[in-house]
This record gives sequence, structure tokens and C-alpha cells, in this order.
Amino acid sequence: MKNNYSLKRSFNLLVIKVVTSTVALFFVILIFWLIWLSVFPRNYYEKVYSESFLKSVEKEIPNLLLGENRDIPNKDSKFQYLITIDGKKQIKSDDFPNNGIKLNETSNGTHSFVENNEMYSFKVFDHYPTVKILMIYPAFSTGNQVVDYINVVFQYFIVASPFMLFIIFLSIFTTKLYRAIRSKFKIVETHLKEIEEGDLSTPLPDFNDKEFGELSRQVNKMRIELNNLLDESRKKSIVQKQLFSSIAHDVRTPLTIINAETELLEMLSEDSAVLERCSVIASEVSRIDKLLTELLKITRLNTDSYTLKYEELNIIDILHSTILEFSSLCKMNEIKIRENYKDNLITIYCDQLMITRIIQNVLSNAVEHVDIGGEIECSVIQTLSETTISISNTDSLFSDEYLKGEFIPFYSDKCQREKEHFGLGLYMSDLMIKKMNGLISIKNENQQATVIITLKK
Repeated sequence: MKNNYSLKRSFNLLVIKVVTSTVALFFVILIFWLIWLSVFPRNYYEKVYSESFLKSVEKEIPNLLLGENRDIPNKDSKFQYLITIDGKKQIKSDDFPNNGIKLNETSNGTHSFVENNEMYSFKVFDHYPTVKILMIYPAFSTGNQVVDYINVVFQYFIVASPFMLFIIFLSIFTTKLYRAIRSKFKIVETHLKEIEEGDLSTPLPDFNDKEFGELSRQVNKMRIELNNLLDESRKKSIVQKQLFSSIAHDVRTPLTIINAETELLEMLSEDSAVLERCSVIASEVSRIDKLLTELLKITRLNTDSYTLKYEELNIIDILHSTILEFSSLCKMNEIKIRENYKDNLITIYCDQLMITRIIQNVLSNAVEHVDIGGEIECSVIQTLSETTISISNTDSLFSDEYLKGEFIPFYSDKCQREKEHFGLGLYMSDLMIKKMNGLISIKNENQQATVIITLKK
């Protein structure tokens, strides 16, 4: 079934939700405001207090017409009044404003108006047309100061509420949509990380929108194709391994015969020239056999057929014992080996056979390329996160081309290392150290060629 959802539709729904929620809640606020007004009406002075006051005044009008001064009861200081007879001021409240209000002119047209939040209301009695009353009191008041303050705040809130509600709902629904999109990206990111780590077994789930659904299909298609390529690569690696093993076996058989015949010639012949040629043949046969052994080891490393056996080791002991293996050769060539480390016990956690072979390869390479009377320095430094083994030799440096590139099998660095070699030592060491999540690097420093072996803790 084709997905009908899309990010565009999600954003359109977001706008609809925000507007609908804002309008709905605004109407709820208005309904609450109307209910509030019905409970606390804002015509206290107009309907309640003024009517009571006018009744009191109407009772005293006969006395006022006779010229008697009467006190009109007024308990609220916010309520002010002025009583005139025939346009002449007769009685007024204590705080009535003295601003020259012209009662006759003001009262012509309308009997009440609002100015500066004050209600100006006029009253003329039917039975006493010459008597006019001007009343001034707070407009739209409930008679309760606290409730009036709440009303003012509520009015400002109602005016600002549409904008405030829009911002609030926009933030809520946008955050919700962002989290939904982010969660999908997180799933894709996690799945891609699994693919990067080599786990191709779990497919990316299908999403219910067009964009992420299409992304899921493309990633799963890539996963399947990549898995097929890896399967083909594994099959080719197995065939390659079997081919190398077969070649090594087939080649070693005639080599064994050649070696045996050479030894027989050495025993039967007394001619010095023949013996010298036989020695050359035996040396080259040994060299070819060693090369075949190295190729088989590289094949095993490249096809992941070697199983690591991790254990806690003292790298100083391994380094010292490996140096002893080369002591006779170094003594013969007057090569001095210096060991530089602060502690005789530096523990690492790795495969003993593999780390020993790595050090053997690097030391062999250093001994091969150092000049007679030269020097080799071995040092070990351990930090909280890693252990670094450095092996340096004098006189012979790495070429710039070799420093910039990777470790290449059969590489022969003739320019500066001077002695031609097959270059399998460092290449194999690089493969082995990577098996243990380590690193090998090379550099020229202080006129010395240095190989650095780094092991993570």
C-alpha cells in the first residue's frame, strides 16, 4: 500500500492544528469571561448604588425646594453628585470636582457618557422638572476593588490571548513534530552505524511517510547489495586462500626435491666451484620457502581466519627476549641496541604470538637497514589510554614516497634505505596490529628511521 503521509502534509496539519487549537481555546476564554461577568456584573453603581441614592434624594426634594439644607446620605467616596434647582447649584458631595461643569449644556442630548473611566449620569425627576442631579462614579465597576482589578487584567489578557495562544500551540506542535522526525532520523542513524560496523542482518523498518519510506527502501536496497558484495568477497577470499595454499604446497614439493638434490651434490662433489653454486641454490631455495610462508600468513590475516588469544603480558620481557634473538647478528655487525624504559614491568593485554611477531618484524627490518657500527633504540611509554613502543635505527631513513603512502607488500625502498627487500615485514605487522585495534606509524626524526607501535588499553 502506497504511503499517503509526507513531511509536507505533516507541516500542513501542523498549521491547521495550531490555528484550530488557538481559536477553540480563545472561544473557551470568551465563554469563561461571559460567565464571570454574569457572576460579577459591572453595573453596580448604575443599577444598585445610584438607584438607592436617587430614592433618598427624591424624599428630600420637597425640603430642598423650601430652601432647607439637608444632608444626602452617601457612604461611597467614589460616588460624587451635584444637585441643582433652576440651574443653580444647591448641594454637592465633598469631593465633587470644581471644573466648571455646565449642567444644562451637558445634559442636553444624552443623559450619560463615559470620560476617563468615569460615568457622568444625569437625572431629572418627572414630578420635579426643575431639579437636576449629576452623578459621577466609576464606569463598569462591580463595587469590589479586587474584582475590578481582576477585570482589568482579564481584559488585557483577552486582547493578547490570540497571539499568546498561537505562540504556545506553535511551540507545542512544532516540538512534537520535531521529536517525531528526530526519532526517525535516530533510527536511520543507528541502522547506518550498524552497517558501518559490518552488521547487515537487520533491515531498516518501513516508515509511514513518503520521504522516510523511500529512504528506508533505498537503505535496505543498499544493504542487500552490500551484503551480496561481501558474500562474493568472502567467497573470493576463501578461493584465494585455497589457491595460495595449493600453490605453496605445489611449489614446496619441487623445492624440497631441489634442496635434497643440492645437498646430495654437495656430499658427492669435491669441486669448490660446484660447492659454491650449491650453496647459492640452497640459499635461494630457503629464501623462496620463507617467502611462501610469509604469503600464507598474510592470506590468513586478510581472511580473518586467525583467532586472537588475549592475555596480560609484560611488554618489557617480550621486547628484551626478542632483542636477545638478534644479539649475535648485532654483535657481528657492531650494532648497538639501547633499551629505554623507566619501569621493568609494563603490562599490556594482547595476543602474545602476534605482538612478538610484530616486534620481530620491526627489529628485523631495523637490523637489516642499519649500517655497520650503527645504533638501534627501543623505548616503551605507557599512559592511561595507550602503550607506545618505538624502535629507531640510525643511518637509513624512509623515503618521502613511503612516508606518504600505506604499507605496501613487496615494496622495495631502494632510494634511501639502499638495500632491496620484499617489504613484507611492515605490511604484515600493520595487518597484525590492526587485528588488535592498534596502530603502526613510521617517521624520520633526528636522522633516524622510527617505527611506532601503539596499543590501546
